[in-house]
Amino acid sequence: MKIVKTYIYSHLAHLDIAKLSDEGIEAIIRDDNIVSINPIIAQAVGGIKILVQDNDYDKALEILNTNDYDNLKNEFKEESNLQRKCAKCGSVNIFQKGSWLTGLIFLVLMFIPLTTKKSTYVCLDCSNKWKE
Repeated sequence: MKIVKTYIYSHLAHLDIAKLSDEGIEAIIRDDNIVSINPIIAQAVGGIKILVQDNDYDKALEILNTNDYDNLKNEFKEESNLQRKCAKCGSVNIFQKGSWLTGLIFLVLMFIPLTTKKSTYVCLDCSNKWKE
């Protein structure tokens, strides 16, 4: 068996194992447990390794070097535009101001979380305040 690729993080190795198995290539992960238990020694053991059979090595390299991540960028495009902005200047440099009354009620009711329907937002650029 040959090492196709090495990783520092096990979740990336598992994603690539799934990619290889979808293409019908048998692969195994080596040193996954030791690196997950103690990430400091990842460099010492050479990281997490994916191994494949010698005759599948070239095909596995081709599959793992093909990257389809650009197709996934636009998957949640609508959700990425939900950033709150200042109504006056359009800045995204804002923070949500909490209510002292909500905090007091929170302490009195033994740490039962409460929320208010209207939140106060403050723009850090132009000091504009508004409620939503």
